[in-house]
Amino acid sequence: MSIADHNGTWKQLSAENFVALLDVIGVSDEVRGRFKANDAALVTSVAVEGDTVTWSTGTQTGVTISKNTYSWGQEFEEASLDGKRRMTVHTYQGGSKILTVIPNFDGQGTPMNMTREVVDGKKIVIISYKGITANLTYEKV
Repeated sequence: MSIADHNGTWKQLSAENFVALLDVIGVSDEVRGRFKANDAALVTSVAVEGDTVTWSTGTQTGVTISKNTYSWGQEFEEASLDGKRRMTVHTYQGGSKILTVIPNFDGQGTPMNMTREVVDGKKIVIISYKGITANLTYEKV
């Protein structure tokens, strides 16, 4: 497995505790409602070229939520699902594993941590924030 395994477009298959995480994050009722109705499953597109990564997140209905370009290990201002911009660091951990840390997610020093890894052809995303852990699974399209 390598970081290049993330390249391409990925469609969300399942999401455990994701709506609970959106509640804690403070995502609007309208957006949370779409996920509860399961009509806003996420689609991500990833392009890794050397140390530069472009990561777009949207819905299956074609609505783009965020698009970010960054370099491994360098802090940058990232647009997130709740529409806010936060300083974030993405680190390549080896194999196909990526660690994302948003050190001050809520403006009060509370971090959000996320791992992304390709396992058996599926992208597994684990997001932890304020005691809530969401697990998302994607398949390549």
